[in-house]
Amino acid sequence: MQFASYPAERLAIDRLVSRLTPAERKFRKRLIDYVIRHQKPLNLHGPIPDELQGPEVKRLTEALVSKKVVAAADNGDINFMYPVSVVSTPHQVHLQDGRQFCAMCAVDALGSTFTFEQDVQVTSKCSECGQPISVAVNNGRIAQEDP
Repeated sequence: MQFASYPAERLAIDRLVSRLTPAERKFRKRLIDYVIRHQKPLNLHGPIPDELQGPEVKRLTEALVSKKVVAAADNGDINFMYPVSVVSTPHQVHLQDGRQFCAMCAVDALGSTFTFEQDVQVTSKCSECGQPISVAVNNGRIAQEDP
C-alpha cells in the first residue's frame, strides 16, 4: 500500500527532522529500527552494536542527543527517540509491517503513522478511567476507533 502524504500533517514531522543533517536523519532511522528490533536502548558509554557501526557513529549519536531528537538517561541509555520509547508505556503501536513498539505518549502513537509512513494500529488506555482504547490510522486518516 502506498502511504499518502498530507502536507499539513507533514509539517509537524518536518520540524523535527529539519534540524538534522541528511547523515543524522539516516542514523536516526537506523537507531529507531535497532531499538524496535531489539527492544532495548543503545548506551552512549557501551560498545556500538555491529548493525549501527559506521563512520562518525559517535558524533551522529551525540548530535541527535544535543538536538534533543533522542534523550539519554544519566547512565547513558537512549530510552526515547521520538516517537519511540524503550520504557514501557500504555501506548502500543503496531506498524503495518508487523513491528511494534511503545510510543512516548498517545499523540506520538497516532503521529507514528507519519514517522514510519505506513498504517498503524494503536492500543492504549484512558488515563482517567483505564478503559482500553483502540485507534487505526490508514492512509493518514483515522479509520477506526473504539470506543
